[in-house]
Amino acid sequence: MIQSFLMLGQSNMAGRGFLHDVDPIYNEKIKMLRNGQWQMMTEPINYDRPVSGVGLAASFADTWSKA
Repeated sequence: MIQSFLMLGQSNMAGRGFLHDVDPIYNEKIKMLRNGQWQMMTEPINYDRPVSGVGLAASFADTWSKA
C-alpha cells in the first residue's frame, strides 16, 4: 500500500533550519520528486535559496515510515 501526504504551504514549509544541527535522515522508503525523477529524500528538500535547510517534512516522513 502506498500512502502519500501533500505538505503544502509557501514559505512556511520551506526548510530553514541549520543542516549541521540535526542528524541526516537516510530512509530509502522516503522518496521525493526532483528534476522530474523520484529519488531518495535528502535535505534540503526545498533548495530555492542559499538559506535552505531542514524543515519538518523529512522528520515527519521518517517518523511516519517507522510507525
